[in-house]
Amino acid sequence: MNSESDIIPTQIYEHQNDIPEINGFKIGETLGQGSFGIVKSASLDGDPSTIVAIKFINLVKCKDQGITEKIISKEVVLH
Repeated sequence: MNSESDIIPTQIYEHQNDIPEINGFKIGETLGQGSFGIVKSASLDGDPSTIVAIKFINLVKCKDQGITEKIISKEVVLH
């Protein structure tokens, strides 16, 4: 599969209440949560039937635990 519905964007945020808005997407419910991030469902603004998952990474928590931006970048590339 290689369609828009297969895209899983990853965003970096600094505080739990600071989940950023992403142009073209309507952020939905939380699908999962871990020590350093949260995964939310989202739909395309122009096509609500296209649902994706977006992973938000808490940059402050990562840095507090010694996780470098290089390691975070590798995580983003994996997705």
